[in-house]
Amino acid sequence: MFSLGKRLRVLLSVGLLFSSCLFLLGRNINAQISTSDLKTSLIQQEKEIEKEIQKAYSQIKGLKQKKITLQGEVSILDNQVKAILLEIKKTRLSIQEIDGRIYRKNLEIEKIQKKIDHYRDNLAYFLRSSYQLNQKSLIEILLGQNNLSGFFENINSIELINQEILNNLGKIKDSKKSLANEKGELISREEELSQVRLLQEIQKRSVVNIRQKKENLLRETGGKEKNFYHLIQKKKNDIESIKRQLFILSGTTSINFGDAFKIAQFVSYKTGIRPAFLLAVLKQESQLGKFVGTGSWKVDMAPSQRSTFLKICQELNLDPNKMPVSKRWRPGWGGAMGPAQFLPKTWLGYRERVSKITSHSLPNPWNMEDAFAAAALKLSQAGANQKTYTAERKAALMYFAGSHWNNPRFAFYGRKVMQKAEEMENDIETIMGKASSN
Repeated sequence: MFSLGKRLRVLLSVGLLFSSCLFLLGRNINAQISTSDLKTSLIQQEKEIEKEIQKAYSQIKGLKQKKITLQGEVSILDNQVKAILLEIKKTRLSIQEIDGRIYRKNLEIEKIQKKIDHYRDNLAYFLRSSYQLNQKSLIEILLGQNNLSGFFENINSIELINQEILNNLGKIKDSKKSLANEKGELISREEELSQVRLLQEIQKRSVVNIRQKKENLLRETGGKEKNFYHLIQKKKNDIESIKRQLFILSGTTSINFGDAFKIAQFVSYKTGIRPAFLLAVLKQESQLGKFVGTGSWKVDMAPSQRSTFLKICQELNLDPNKMPVSKRWRPGWGGAMGPAQFLPKTWLGYRERVSKITSHSLPNPWNMEDAFAAAALKLSQAGANQKTYTAERKAALMYFAGSHWNNPRFAFYGRKVMQKAEEMENDIETIMGKASSN
């Protein structure tokens, strides 16, 4: 049998060797993750698709610079559909890449958990050994040694072994926590990408529908550009028709464009942003809400938002079960309220300022004026009151994606809003009598 001193020295050596093996294993895991062939392949495919997307948008820009013709309009829409389909494909590749990273992180977490379990077993063994030693007094241990140096060597070995196990256990727990946080970030990113894919699907459907209308128009005019030109002029001059167009918004009844413009004009004056830009953002948000559908707060709203939602409904004397909110888009949550698509907690942060604009003592997120005012305040706060293309585009992206506004995958949202703003501006100029006569 080994003496106590020899046994402790062997255990200490084994423990240190085991720690080294785990460290090397951890390095090997990280190396495997960082050199994943699948990850490299997906990223490379994304880059190649991005080149095709830029090529499609360059063609669109070139077509827009040419004289407006019916066939030219159809060609522009064809290229827009092509670009959006490529963006959707790119997003799907991104989601695959993220799924792979989440899967590999899960494997790493499992391996670290096994390390922790192994260390716990070792720690339990050493604790039992310490307990047995504690049953003897220091005098008994001292008398059991041949010399004084052996006594101190045993004491030091016990302390070193326990300290080594505790230190490594703490490090592994920290690593597990770090990996769990990283996994959470990856899931969050996947949710963002899912939302991008949803919006791109809306764009694709919208562009396809418009292209179909243009193709129908081409057939109706018999391919005669002269007839197309007359139709364009008629639309520009038909002010009442523009005013009567329905301005459909989610979470409320629709109003005509003329009335929507009046509200936008009023709140925009108070907040310093362009009415056309505000209408474009609300229109884009309403398309998102329309595609997602009407949800229920009990099913589609995040638990952290529900108590605030109930408070808002109670104060407004509204039945929460009858108030529409955006439907959940998995793996995220819905629960956005009214035309401006505000979450309950966000709405409370703007309510007092909304009241100062609309003079409503208790603003209602489903009320058109209050919703317009809240959206205008949020956009102005994000820099839209500078009224430049860059500032407005950034504000639109922040309205949609928050702190992730500069993620390249959200770029199309800002571009789409600015395209809508241009269309809205043309209609507003027509209403105000500023449209060109030619």
